[in-house]
Amino acid sequence: MVEPPQPAAPVTVLFNADAIVPPLTGIGLYAHQLLKALQEKPQAVNLRVYSAMRWLDEDEDPLRVNTTLQRGRRWLPFPGLAVRAYLTWRDHRFRQLAASWPHAVLHSPNFLDLPHPGPKVITIHDLAYARFPQTLPAERLKLLQQRVPKAAARADAIIVPSRFVKSEVVALLGVAEDKIHVIAHGVNEAFHRIGEQRAKSDVLTEKAPPILGQLGLQPGRYVLCVATPEPRKNLMSLLDAWFALPASWRAENTLLLVGAAGWKNRNLSQRLAFIAKRPAHFGQVVAPGYVAAEHLPDLYASAAGFILPSLYEGFGLPLAEAMAVGLPTAVATGSALDEVASDDAIRFDPHDLEAMSAALQALLEPSPWRARCAAVNRQKAAGLRWSVCAENTLKVYQNLARNSWPPYNISLS
Repeated sequence: MVEPPQPAAPVTVLFNADAIVPPLTGIGLYAHQLLKALQEKPQAVNLRVYSAMRWLDEDEDPLRVNTTLQRGRRWLPFPGLAVRAYLTWRDHRFRQLAASWPHAVLHSPNFLDLPHPGPKVITIHDLAYARFPQTLPAERLKLLQQRVPKAAARADAIIVPSRFVKSEVVALLGVAEDKIHVIAHGVNEAFHRIGEQRAKSDVLTEKAPPILGQLGLQPGRYVLCVATPEPRKNLMSLLDAWFALPASWRAENTLLLVGAAGWKNRNLSQRLAFIAKRPAHFGQVVAPGYVAAEHLPDLYASAAGFILPSLYEGFGLPLAEAMAVGLPTAVATGSALDEVASDDAIRFDPHDLEAMSAALQALLEPSPWRARCAAVNRQKAAGLRWSVCAENTLKVYQNLARNSWPPYNISLS
């Protein structure tokens, strides 16, 4: 009698959760959602989560644990020196704690690795520090320039969210292609549910969500942009393109800019404050800053369309969210947005204000393209699930644990 195959033993993974700090955006959201999805696979992965200089208990959420740490960082008098000291002590402490698992797989989902004798995985989200160094704060730029190339060289596997970033890592860091695994990010299920509802009826509810009233928005009368206000997101150009619209369009519609506090954005902040005092002249531009995760799906669901004018993106998670909801979309060319966006999305050169303005107008005016783009977007985004991201990340862990790692290219194609 042939014995049935026995399930493989769970692979032990040491997961660095330091990136999971409030407010959750970009990398922190990726790390948090990936971790939660991996935790739903206890039969396949034995997770030890490292954060705040210790192993977390199974029922501890690193987002809550790291809240106190994040608050403390805001009051540091010399942030650059403090970060370097923190990283030194963090690495030292991890080396002590991880000594019991010398052969476990280490995953650092935020560019930089930790000292570990076993197989190491890092996630590189983009190489903006190399392509657009002028857009980053000096201390962050210095840290990435010094540490990312070394971390990439030491890593046994590198996860990237797009084929675009894979090409960047090969070209700029000299990493062999077979060490790089393309695994697309996921989209929270709330966005997919809204997309499924919109596919049946474009009117989700008879009553507008409360968040719209709080921000003075009318359903279907605003274009949404979700982006951290920093130079690479190109929001000053987006404002210029908005003001190039006819005054009648700006009087009847709103540009909504959502994003947590960024950096190098003093001119943008001053300009937004100036505009807010003169809506009769400039039209409605609403910039509430960070919006809690529970309210974001409502803002997507009620928008006329979504635009992302970034100079450079490694993936573009807000774009993927807009696609899952079923919004018509417009994106800048020249980075991973070309790869993530559907064929029906409007594309424009991020430096071409006339083309960007035309894209804004197309997102607002009725046309057959809107419904067609929304349907194609939903279809392309359907496979972007955190469960899928976790499953394919787990394959990388398992192959490393077996000391064999053929590349995974689980992307959008």
